[in-house]
Amino acid sequence: MNKDQVIKSDWFTKFHIGNDAPGVRHFRDDVEEYLWETKKDKAVELGWTADNVTYHFNSMGYRGGISPGDGVPAGFGCSCTFGTGVDERHHWPGIMGIANCGQPGSSNDKIARLAVSYVNTYKPREIFICWTYSQRREWVDEHGNVIGFKNTTPAEAAQMMAQKFVSWDNAHLYLQNELWDEYNYTKNRMFVESYCTANNVNLYQTSMLEQDHTLYPYSRDLNHPGPLWHVNIAALFQDMSYGN
Repeated sequence: MNKDQVIKSDWFTKFHIGNDAPGVRHFRDDVEEYLWETKKDKAVELGWTADNVTYHFNSMGYRGGISPGDGVPAGFGCSCTFGTGVDERHHWPGIMGIANCGQPGSSNDKIARLAVSYVNTYKPREIFICWTYSQRREWVDEHGNVIGFKNTTPAEAAQMMAQKFVSWDNAHLYLQNELWDEYNYTKNRMFVESYCTANNVNLYQTSMLEQDHTLYPYSRDLNHPGPLWHVNIAALFQDMSYGN
C-alpha cells in the first residue's frame, strides 16, 4: 500500500448486515448442532430438545422478526444478547419488542461500532446495550478488515499464552493485560454515551459482569444464559426506560 493512500471506512457511519443467512432453523449452524449431539443427554434432563429452540434470521441477517430500520429501537451485545440456545420467545430484545442486533463473539469494540453506526443509519429514539466481557477485543489489519481476537475465557487465554507456537492472536495476548482491557472497555462506554447524548438518543446499558448469568439455569447449549436470565434483563431495561 502506498504510504499516502488512505483507506476510507464506513465502520461508524453505515450499519452493516448481520452474520447469518436469512431463514428459520433449529440450530444456528453445524457447530451448534454438533455440540448439541455431544451434550444431548444432560440438556434433555433440563427439558431441552432438538426442536424447542428456533432461530429466525431476518433479511438483514440479524435475529428476530423485528428488522433494523428507521426509528426502530435496538439491543446490542454478544451471544448472550443474541440468545444462543434459547427460543425466539426468550431473548431479551425479543421480549422487549425491539430489534436484536446482538452478534455472537462480539467484543465491546464491535458492540460500540454497531451501536454508533446504527444510530447514524437509523436515528432511533433509544438503544439498549448489554456489554460483554472486557477482555474481548478487535484488531484492524492493513486492509481495513476487522478481526476479532481474545474472544475466549481468561482460562482459555492463559492456555493460548502457554503455547510455544506464537500465532498473531497469541502475540496480541502477550501485549495485553487486564487493566488495558478495562481501559478499552471504559473508552467504548464513554464513546457510545457521548455519541448518544450528542444525538439525543436515550441509552440504557448494563454488562455481563453486572448480570451474572451463571446464577440462572442455562440455555440448550449448557453454556449461555437461559430464558430466566433474559426475562430479568428485559425487566431491568424496562425499569430503566420507564417514563422516558
